[in-house]
Amino acid sequence: MTWPFENDTSAITKKLAKESLKSEKRRNFMIIIAISLAAFLMSMCGTLFFAFQESQNNMATFQASYDNLTEDKIEKLRHQPEIEMVASLYNLGEIKMPEGYSLYLAYMDDAACYIARNQFTLKDGTMPSKENEIAVDREMVNKYFSNTAIGDKISFQINGKSQDFVISGITESSTESQGNYSCYISKSFVENSSNYNPAKYQSYVCFADADSTSKEILKERIASIGKEIGADYSLSFLFFRENMGLSFENILTFVSLSVLVLFAGITVIQSIFRISINEKIRNFGQLRTLGTTALQIKKMINYESRYLSWLGIPPGIVLGAIVGTVLGSNEFSSGFSPINIPFVMIGVSIICTLMVKLSVRKPLKIAATTSPIEAVRYIAYRNAPMQSRKHNKKISPYSLALLNLGRDKKKTASTLLSLIFGGLLLFISASAAVSNTPEQFVREKFFVNGGSFRIYLSEESVGKNETNNPLNESLKEELLNTKGIQKIIPLRDSVGMCHYSINGNATEGMCDIISVQSTEGNFSFVEQHLIDGQMPKNQFEVLLTDGYMELGITKGTPIKITNSGEEIECIVSGFFDKSFVGTENGTDAIDPANLIITQELAQQLFTNTENFAYSWEIITDKTYNDEIESAIQQKITSKEKGLSICSYNDVVEYMESSMNLLFGSLQMLSLLILLFGIINLINMTLSNHQARKQEISTLRSVGLSLKQLYRSLITEGLLYVLVSFGIVLLVGIPIAIPVSKAVGILFGMPNLSYQFPTMQIGGYLLILILLQLILSVWEIRDLKKRSLTEQMRAME
Repeated sequence: MTWPFENDTSAITKKLAKESLKSEKRRNFMIIIAISLAAFLMSMCGTLFFAFQESQNNMATFQASYDNLTEDKIEKLRHQPEIEMVASLYNLGEIKMPEGYSLYLAYMDDAACYIARNQFTLKDGTMPSKENEIAVDREMVNKYFSNTAIGDKISFQINGKSQDFVISGITESSTESQGNYSCYISKSFVENSSNYNPAKYQSYVCFADADSTSKEILKERIASIGKEIGADYSLSFLFFRENMGLSFENILTFVSLSVLVLFAGITVIQSIFRISINEKIRNFGQLRTLGTTALQIKKMINYESRYLSWLGIPPGIVLGAIVGTVLGSNEFSSGFSPINIPFVMIGVSIICTLMVKLSVRKPLKIAATTSPIEAVRYIAYRNAPMQSRKHNKKISPYSLALLNLGRDKKKTASTLLSLIFGGLLLFISASAAVSNTPEQFVREKFFVNGGSFRIYLSEESVGKNETNNPLNESLKEELLNTKGIQKIIPLRDSVGMCHYSINGNATEGMCDIISVQSTEGNFSFVEQHLIDGQMPKNQFEVLLTDGYMELGITKGTPIKITNSGEEIECIVSGFFDKSFVGTENGTDAIDPANLIITQELAQQLFTNTENFAYSWEIITDKTYNDEIESAIQQKITSKEKGLSICSYNDVVEYMESSMNLLFGSLQMLSLLILLFGIINLINMTLSNHQARKQEISTLRSVGLSLKQLYRSLITEGLLYVLVSFGIVLLVGIPIAIPVSKAVGILFGMPNLSYQFPTMQIGGYLLILILLQLILSVWEIRDLKKRSLTEQMRAME
């Protein structure tokens, strides 16, 4: 603010600031790069943050489904004021095809197609509207009806009769079919089917205020509506997710990342400004002697910082938004929404502006508080104090390097701090990645016995074991006679998909059996991995997976198990660790155990079943694995056994893509933050070179050879690298070990040992050494271009 009696000098200070900017091209470039890098990181991560959040919101599309409905009951649901969307669907069931695959026919209205968009998408054409139209699965068409397109006729054997359809659309499922294909027919076809039951419709419902209403209130509302219309209901598994608005974990992650970037950016920008101001202290002193006030000098520096911010922030934000958009629009986070980009840009602009203001506070204070006399006397690189000279009687390249490092301890400390900070992040993320490899994960989670393959029943419907179970002694003998197969280990016994209700909420899930012959189901193994409660003491006590504990289910809770119209009431006696008991068969089969019952209860539910085997692990001589896999495929498919295979290599390959994405992203982020340190190192080296030209020429004039000068410069640079690297190791290892173990626990691998990231940390060290050598060579070449006389005449 300018008072009425004051002269307005803003034009003069602005002109001086512009002249200063013109004379500081190297500094300006370094600061703009640092600001742009900070804006880029925060903009990219902010865009991704909203993309993942939007993706989660898109997934949670319905809260409950109602079963066994008539069209009148569906209409009643549409008239409920709390419900904003009602989807109608009808399943005709499974049809076995002579070719060996299963066909699932269903009718879905537009609302149901929208709600199920994460399970399948209509790629071409339209959903069927006429009785003879059908929308078919792309994988099924490519495999069994090649050269067939929209508008062509296709035939299926349904209930012993050939049924002709016209293809109206091509759909694509989000998961592999494993020989089970979903196709969609019209409502008129359903109504004219021989087994049509008008009271067998199903409905998905979405509540208008689901994101702002507590789960307990929603549960009560869902139950009340079910009772009102006389319909059974089950809660969507998405309903149980904590998805009420922005998740605290995601916000905390974004804030933590912003703090890291702020810290790195402030350290570097402050160091660059401080070096620049130290180099121009004499200029500020001259201005002070001419009458310039401390306030005017502050205005000059603030103008420079704002100007550089305007140049650095926009390109960083735009580039970060573009990269975030590309990454946020892929299969991992398909919820990208451009509406959020303006909010990200505004937020990042505010944060980066604050970062620059905080960065210039200390340098600004130095420039404004230095008196004119102190400024005139100021020397950027003072000689070392007399006490230290006594320890360096002999001048050598090494002692010269140490003297140079000790002249401006703040500059040295700032450069080391920025290098150490980025190096620590890289070291910790690399340690977590190396200590938690996909191979270790697969061995810990899927192939704990050291096997190479798992085979399992591919059909997950209740009652599949009532007739001949293909996992029998005959198949075991066939497999053991295959060259290279050493042993077969029964993993799980199961009754398959089981319907049950807890506290009146109907649901379904895989139901395993406590059995002597299965490794994941024997009594002692399950007992060893109980999270809470105790093992069943009678046939009416059951175990639930530990996921139910998060839903408020406790031991002693009643549970009703239903099969073929028979309902058996039991009690929950405990909860088991899903990471070790009833594990799923690979990544294609989502079949982990939700419920474990006793052998006696299984026999009561399935009186005609003797063999409940569900999955086996096959131990092999790995040199024959290719031949073994081919042989197993022939054996389990030749007789239409209804079995699927999961190989160790396939699961490792799948996990590599997801784990490499996570750890690779962390390491890439660490490298980008390390760039702040590299920028600081380059700026410090260049400013030192400029400030010490006259000093170096003096040393050369009294006998310092070029070879000694080379050694001194290279030694000084290597000391930065080695000291920062040593501190990274000293501080990083005690931090990386518990962090790596914590990541292992997060992935369900608590017993993994720490591995040192030799390749990554070696690459980090090599990059710094090469960078420092390049800078040293550049300094030497620049000095060689000028004669001693020119260098002696050079003024700062």
